[in-house]
Amino acid sequence: MNAVVLVKTGAGYPANLPQDLLRIEGVDEVWEATGDIDLLVKISAPDIESLTKIVFQIRSHPDVVETDTRMLLSIHKR
Repeated sequence: MNAVVLVKTGAGYPANLPQDLLRIEGVDEVWEATGDIDLLVKISAPDIESLTKIVFQIRSHPDVVETDTRMLLSIHKR
């Protein structure tokens, strides 16, 4: 199962935050974004319990203020 976690951080989050999140097993990609969401984190997990653990690891980072997790139902590629 795949999900995208929308991450809000504190003002001026450290440059190493994306790399910190990439060290979490199950985190595939981290995208920096503009607007009210600072980072989008793509995660993969074999089941909902594993997915939940990954999300809680992301949320436990001291520079992460808020998360919003979206389960991906399907992925379309060109």
